[in-house]
Amino acid sequence: MTKVCINKGWMLQQRPLNEKEWSDMDKWGKQYKCDVPCDVAMPLIESGDMPDPAIADNCYKNKWVEDRSWWFQKSINTDMLPLWQDSDSVELVFLSLDHEADIFLNGIHIANHNSCHYEFRKNIKRYLKEGDNLITVRLTSGLETIPKEELFEVDNAICTEEPRRNDRGDKRRAFLRKPQYVYGWDWSPRAVTVGIADDVYLEISKTARITDVYIYTESIENNCAVIKGEIEVENMNILSTLDAESIRIDISLNDEIKAFWKEEDVFLCSGLNYIPFELKIEQPQLWWPNNSGKQPLYKVNCNMNIGKRHISFPLFDFGIRTIQLDTARISKDRRDFKFKINGYDIFAKGANWIPSDLLYMRVDDDKLEKIIKQAADANMNILRIWGGAVYNRKLFYTLCDKYGILVWQDFMFACSAYPDSLEWFMDLCEKEIDYQTKRLRNHACLALFCGNNECHEIFSIKNFMNWDITPDYSKQYGLSISNNLAKKITHRNCPNIPYWNSSPYGGDIPQSSKCGDVHYWNDAMMSPDMDNRITLQIYDKVSSAFVSEYGYIGPTCKKTIEQYHGDCPIEKGSFVWNLHNNTMEKDTVDAGIKKHYNDKKLTLDEYVMYAQMVQYSVLNYSLEAFRFSLLCNGGIFWMFNDCWGEVGWTVLDYYLRRKASYYGVKRAFEPVKIIIRLVDNTITAVGINE
Repeated sequence: MTKVCINKGWMLQQRPLNEKEWSDMDKWGKQYKCDVPCDVAMPLIESGDMPDPAIADNCYKNKWVEDRSWWFQKSINTDMLPLWQDSDSVELVFLSLDHEADIFLNGIHIANHNSCHYEFRKNIKRYLKEGDNLITVRLTSGLETIPKEELFEVDNAICTEEPRRNDRGDKRRAFLRKPQYVYGWDWSPRAVTVGIADDVYLEISKTARITDVYIYTESIENNCAVIKGEIEVENMNILSTLDAESIRIDISLNDEIKAFWKEEDVFLCSGLNYIPFELKIEQPQLWWPNNSGKQPLYKVNCNMNIGKRHISFPLFDFGIRTIQLDTARISKDRRDFKFKINGYDIFAKGANWIPSDLLYMRVDDDKLEKIIKQAADANMNILRIWGGAVYNRKLFYTLCDKYGILVWQDFMFACSAYPDSLEWFMDLCEKEIDYQTKRLRNHACLALFCGNNECHEIFSIKNFMNWDITPDYSKQYGLSISNNLAKKITHRNCPNIPYWNSSPYGGDIPQSSKCGDVHYWNDAMMSPDMDNRITLQIYDKVSSAFVSEYGYIGPTCKKTIEQYHGDCPIEKGSFVWNLHNNTMEKDTVDAGIKKHYNDKKLTLDEYVMYAQMVQYSVLNYSLEAFRFSLLCNGGIFWMFNDCWGEVGWTVLDYYLRRKASYYGVKRAFEPVKIIIRLVDNTITAVGINE
């Protein structure tokens, strides 16, 4: 199998939304050079034809992007495709297309694709001609494909920011398999994305190919790791069986082979073949989360010999570790919720992760590594990938493997009912979940798949008992995806990875303190009682086994405020200031300053200093409270990184400048620590050594 990357040298053009037929680009005027990944806004911003939506109030000036069709085009020459005419297939692969995509080759429409959450793949050999070939992709936001009448059944359970800020939110989001946050959230404006969101390549194959390798740690006992897995091999002859002389797995560390498995005289039927393997590694070097140990990564090499052909699967990393989600009963009315790595309890120390830009395709490799390294430097050992965002590209998980950051991976469903009674929608969800579980399952960092973010909680709030729900999973307003479909696929594709239906979830209703995880908002930052929002000791009352969301708002540093205001004057309460002020803030920052520090009129410098110190204190105190509690096994605050500059939740701002609260988190998460509290008039100390 040969892979030819074609990320470089694309052209982009905009056309009317109703323009659907392929035609020569010269007919439609201006073209923009670009490389992918590429949001359509990126080359326009670079050329000066569009303002940056992250600055001032420019997001309002870019909404027209939703109302156009966008055409990407690239010419390829068959000289760059070795032995393509003698191959069995030449597949065109787009790892992610956002969103409604029509793909053309040499002017011929060859496919439609309408999800950015799984790859597009098609054999295009029969469409190719000797010499130059033209690949064209028409993309739109997809909003135009959802008629308003489709919304009827789920309309009253799709959360948007419209009640707080009516320029954010679009209920059609529940029908589109793309990032949900781009329509606006409490922490971001509406900035709808369109583009080629990941790598593009051509894959040339002949006779047979290794299509996948699944590997996992079955057990670690007596200083011996039992490694199991399965190799997926495709025999590309649709009529004939095939004999392979051998297929082999090598596992090496520091260029030294530590174990191998080999099978000879392998019989391959037409199509897909599944070959299980098992091997043992003596004295294994185990992968541990950050602060609990090191992160050694073994290299896995899989190859196959058929006659004179040597067929290899791309080399990849593998960390030897076991993972469990322990939900054992600990008392008559309580169950535990904790991660166990290599048989040891791990206190989850981390934050929620969102895309690091309004235009998520704009985040380059360097920025991604800087952010993840900052998480590790803050003593974190887990990031929760929030379900209203996007499945991160491969590099993210590779870096989490490297830095020892566990990943709680939500499936991409958030704060909404979803139309699970529609066959076409469920087909998209099934393909997405199957693709993502297979794509991510080999990563040592992967700790949990979670069905959704807050969708179960919506039902408890909206009195779901009055809804027309069918017990056979055919109509559960999206819950059948998390309760049935995602769970079934996860169990099939990676039974070694824990699955959790939703977050929050557990007990008689979501948010039960006796079972599962909670989002600790209503008694704290989102309490109707202002004093509860700004009182540190409220977090001593947490009795849940795991807190997977909660937070407190604070401003960025002055330099960042100046940067995101652009040429606009900085005036607290102005239009631009309020636009970059989280919709959940509700005067909480000022109230916190008055309670803890100062009740006078403040300069901008004073406001930033005092407000950042309040956020520091809230996050530091709360995380220490969770670690002090004998009941709690994890604290994941909302949130780590930002998609634009604002007075908001994060400890690391959009420009990667640390707020004071970053250091409050770092101190709270120290691996060796003593926490002191006054409990019932008694000074109590808890010592921690990870």
